[in-house]
Amino acid sequence: MLDRRSLILAGASSFAHIGKTVVTPTVGQALQGVLDLSNVPALGYAVVGPKGITAMEVAGRRRITNYENVTTDDAWHIGSNTEAMTATVYAKLVEQKQALWGADVSLLFPDIKADPSWSGTTIEQFMSHRAGVTDVGLIDEGWLIRTNQDKRPLTDQRTELVTRILSRPPGGQRLQYEYSNADYVVVGAAIERITKMSWENAITAILFLPLGMNRAGFGPPVGDEPWGHDIAPNGDPDPVNPTKGVADNPGVLAPGGQVHVSLPDYVKFVSLFLTGGGGYLSADSLGKLGRPQDSMPEGDGLGWRVTVLRAWAKGPVLAHEGSNTLWRASVNVAPALPLAIIVVTNSGGEPGARAVQMMSARLISDQTKEE
Repeated sequence: MLDRRSLILAGASSFAHIGKTVVTPTVGQALQGVLDLSNVPALGYAVVGPKGITAMEVAGRRRITNYENVTTDDAWHIGSNTEAMTATVYAKLVEQKQALWGADVSLLFPDIKADPSWSGTTIEQFMSHRAGVTDVGLIDEGWLIRTNQDKRPLTDQRTELVTRILSRPPGGQRLQYEYSNADYVVVGAAIERITKMSWENAITAILFLPLGMNRAGFGPPVGDEPWGHDIAPNGDPDPVNPTKGVADNPGVLAPGGQVHVSLPDYVKFVSLFLTGGGGYLSADSLGKLGRPQDSMPEGDGLGWRVTVLRAWAKGPVLAHEGSNTLWRASVNVAPALPLAIIVVTNSGGEPGARAVQMMSARLISDQTKEE
């Protein structure tokens, strides 16, 4: 179950000041309409403006086989949207003078003997999928089966995978974009060496707790929460129990795709990119994270896809759409307005993609038609 990211090229508040939720009848009708058309169990969104959440709504079922409705406090798996959070943790470590931009593999992994061809490969290249890492021959069905059964600490598993990557020449072409799940395993393992703690503990201490993201966690949410849904052969959603079988990618891949979070808490993170860092990140860090890494005006930043001069956004847009194949999440951030659109669903596959993209497009249209 590999993370199949689809980045969309469409497309504030301080995290300490979340405004009153407003849901208008028009938006409510739009949500129900998309829910009906897309055949997903549940769908939710948040619209974020200069004073906080201006609209937030969820609708549908926690799982298709019962009638328990989703709530605005429920947690949603956000797939590879996790990348932006991991990159932000590294940026914070740079601000704290514990890490460096431009650090290459020899500095990041002094304990691993890397093939000479990795010389000069930087942390930014891993974050922007331009390091030459490829999942081909590295993350396949056999590896997934073995890793799902591996009981060793995740830090040890990540070190083993990074050692496999670095001990031989790059499988892809350096400086050329190729999306790889393994890239952010490298980033997560680097953070583990810097902080002397697991990536899970590091992101909790450095990001979640300072921002008050108390409903953020890892893997599929369990308990009274939504379930992810696969797509049955007949095209209907098929619920996947998070406590039985395989309901997510292996934990070793978590730095690039395994956070779950409630909509209100996700807003606290996304709002950083609408508010000049919201007192948490510096302007320099925001610029670094939201700038393409190949010196082009558009392309992959650090955890974000960056586009320029979108008419509706009156400027650049930071966007990302992630899925672990059982959930899907989409974010569009337009700092110039400022406006952010977050859409989540507990369905993977084509229905999930269609739902978040339709809802995102409708919300963008509704929010910017008078601009």
